[in-house]
Amino acid sequence: MLSLHQSGSIRLGTMELAVLVVLLATLQLYANTATSATEFNCYNTLITDEWRQMVLDRHNELRRRLAQGNQRGKTANLPAGNLNKLNWDCQMEMLIDEKIGECNAKTATPANTAYGAAKEMMSIKGSEKCDATSITKTTLNKWWKDGAAIQEDNKVVADNSFSQMAVGAADGFACSYKRCGGKLFLVCFYNKKTPDPANPLYDITGGNCGSCPVSPTNPPNKVGCVEFLCQYPLQPGEAFLACRRRLGCATNR
Repeated sequence: MLSLHQSGSIRLGTMELAVLVVLLATLQLYANTATSATEFNCYNTLITDEWRQMVLDRHNELRRRLAQGNQRGKTANLPAGNLNKLNWDCQMEMLIDEKIGECNAKTATPANTAYGAAKEMMSIKGSEKCDATSITKTTLNKWWKDGAAIQEDNKVVADNSFSQMAVGAADGFACSYKRCGGKLFLVCFYNKKTPDPANPLYDITGGNCGSCPVSPTNPPNKVGCVEFLCQYPLQPGEAFLACRRRLGCATNR
C-alpha cells in the first residue's frame, strides 16, 4: 500500500510498484506503436500509414518464411537463402500515383524501367468498399500462395507475382491503390526487377543469411542478418531518380 514519509515522498508497496511497472510498459508500447504508424511521411495523404505498415509487414513476413526454408513450393519446401528485408520507399509510391489514377492496368507500369511491378484490378462488393486493408492483404496472400504453388525451386517462373515479391536483392518497394468504380486497383513497385525466367530469384549460398550482400557503407563487411533477413539499407529515391533519368517522370507531387 502507499505510505507518505515526513519528507513528503511516497513509498510504493510491492503490489503498487508492480502495477506501476506494467502501466509504464504499456504506455511505452503505445508510444512506440503510435510512432511507428506515423514514420512514413509519404506524399499521398489519402492512403493511411496503417495500410502502408500492413503491406510492409506482410511482405517481410512472407520473405522471412521463404528465407528460412519454411515456404512450401510445388512439391516440397523451397530452399532457404539470402533475402533482404524490404523498406518502404515513399518516392517509389509517388511513381505509382503518377499513373494509377488512370485506372488502366496497361499503362500503370511503364515499360523499360529500372524496377519491377506486380498489379491486380480486383472486383469488390459494396460491403467491402471501405476495407482496402483487408482486400489488399487477401490479394498479397493470393499472389504469394498461388505463385509459390508453381515454384519447384528458387528459379524464376514467368508471369508470377510471387517471383517479384521474392526477389532476394530487392531492398525497397512501395504499393498504392485506387478505387476504380466497382474495382480496387492495387499496384506495387520493387527496386529490383525479376530476373529472366530460369535464373535464381535469390541466392541460396550458405542457406539462410549465409551470404548477405556487402554493406554499401562499410565494405568489405557484409550487412547483418536480423530475424532471418539481410539488413541491406535502402537508398532513398533510387528508383525515382532512375525513372527521372530514363523516362522524365513528373516531379510535381
